[in-house]
Amino acid sequence: MIKPKSSILAMAMLSIASGAAIAAQPAEIKTLNVYQNGLVATVFSGEQKTGTWASNKQVGVPIGEFVDTKVPAFSFINLEQDETAWSIYPGAHVGIEWNGFFHAEEAGDYILMLDLVKKDDTYFYANSCVADLSLSNSSVLKNEFKWNAEDYRTDNSRFQLTKTNSIALEKGYYPLKLWLHCGVTSNKWDYWVGDAADATWTLKVKRPSDRMVKEAPKGVLVWK
Repeated sequence: MIKPKSSILAMAMLSIASGAAIAAQPAEIKTLNVYQNGLVATVFSGEQKTGTWASNKQVGVPIGEFVDTKVPAFSFINLEQDETAWSIYPGAHVGIEWNGFFHAEEAGDYILMLDLVKKDDTYFYANSCVADLSLSNSSVLKNEFKWNAEDYRTDNSRFQLTKTNSIALEKGYYPLKLWLHCGVTSNKWDYWVGDAADATWTLKVKRPSDRMVKEAPKGVLVWK
């Protein structure tokens, strides 16, 4: 059982393994009109220039924050929509944490999917990546990879990785967090975020009344 941090975000959620069902209670909402489309993205950067692996936990120091209106597509290239954050990005190890709320418009079983797609027209200078989605501070979906040996993907071949989970939700708003981090092999730091522009993790959702899984529609991912 997760202990509530405030009366606004009070809820309970069962910890689960990937693929298992969960039950949760939504946050109490006092004023609905303060919720807007998008999520708040905080950029974290490290100073190290040597090879490293992706981290499941938050690393680095925060260097900027902006409202990301490109979600449910999560990508390092989303940084470019905010000139201030992009201008101070130092070209070193970088991670992004998105925060906001998941709006369950109806009660019932939801299917959540994180679909990673890398297009075939760019290089991808990373040896590992992790995208970890949490609701109410409990991880519900993770899509990660690690290449064999400390190497990086230098060809321009397309690849796709998909992870799916089922959760039971009551109607309401759930605090959401997604942490995205990649490891970069030695000597491949400069501008690697731009080089990885075509690697995108997309959150897809099937609500109880939907017939199929699709990109999270407008109004599902919101910030206060």
